Amino acid sequence: MQHTPCLFDQRDDPPPRATPPPQPPRRSEVQHNLPDVDKDLLLLTERDAAKAMSISPRTLWQLRIDEKIPHLRFGRAVRYDPHDLRAWINSRKTHSGTA
Repeated sequence: MQHTPCLFDQRDDPPPRATPPPQPPRRSEVQHNLPDVDKDLLLLTERDAAKAMSISPRTLWQLRIDEKIPHLRFGRAVRYDPHDLRAWINSRKTHSGTA
């Protein structure tokens, strides 16, 4: 008995696999987007400061409430000095020791 070819016997090459999406940079590789004070605003709003630091506004708010991050208050307005933010970030950096 001879086999009759059918549609399922036809094997094509599988479709090419899609390239995986690019991986986001590691936290240690992220460059903080703090603006250059000479070219941009002197003070940042809470939203702009959070965006520049790559953290959520809620996290920044909590840091401010806990008095862990320098900020300025003008009545109800809260502002952040980019120089102070850079200094605060640098003070928080940790360096792993070699054993």
